Amino acid sequence: MRSPCRLAVGLLTAWFSVGLPVCAAEDEPDADETVTVRGDTVDRIGIVPSEPVDVVFGLDKSLFETPRSATSIAVETMDRLGMTDIDDLVMLSPSSFTQSFFGVSGSLDLRGTSGENYFNGIRRLDNPGNYATPIGAADRVDIVRGPASVIYGASKIGGYMNFVPKSARADTGQYLRDPTGEVSVTGGSWDKAVVAAEGEVAGYYNRDP
Repeated sequence: MRSPCRLAVGLLTAWFSVGLPVCAAEDEPDADETVTVRGDTVDRIGIVPSEPVDVVFGLDKSLFETPRSATSIAVETMDRLGMTDIDDLVMLSPSSFTQSFFGVSGSLDLRGTSGENYFNGIRRLDNPGNYATPIGAADRVDIVRGPASVIYGASKIGGYMNFVPKSARADTGQYLRDPTGEVSVTGGSWDKAVVAAEGEVAGYYNRDP
């Protein structure tokens, strides 16, 4: 007569011998699957332009290819959002703030310090509210956060703005047959009255020599 202990040990051994392959089969990982995700950049108002911006390093690279914190605002974006002065640029530029010097919009505060102004890559005098800096004559405004590249010399650590002026040329680069321009009038409470005018004469102008 067999011992009950031996019978129990035999049954447990048989159960483990049958169950282990099943558990091993369940623990086998599934085969790796390749997941491909595609996406399109939706930029309906042109906040991130794809054309080259050479104001950061002097290279014809877009903002996607430039390892700096920068914002480029084209004239089409300014017109679409109704930007009329330099203080309106803070709505699209992170880490930028308006200055409060007698209510005169001369420059912006970038990363806590007064930003510098450049005109087509040429450094201008500091303008902490001495006179208003118009943006109506700019074809594009580049806002770079952080110190300027060494190609521009010594600069402030906060950042700078570069104003690219409009040129007397059509969008196709051909001659302008006739002078063009526009006039705008803005009125409001507290005797607010602003008259702005800009124009382009006929002729061809090539920005790059």
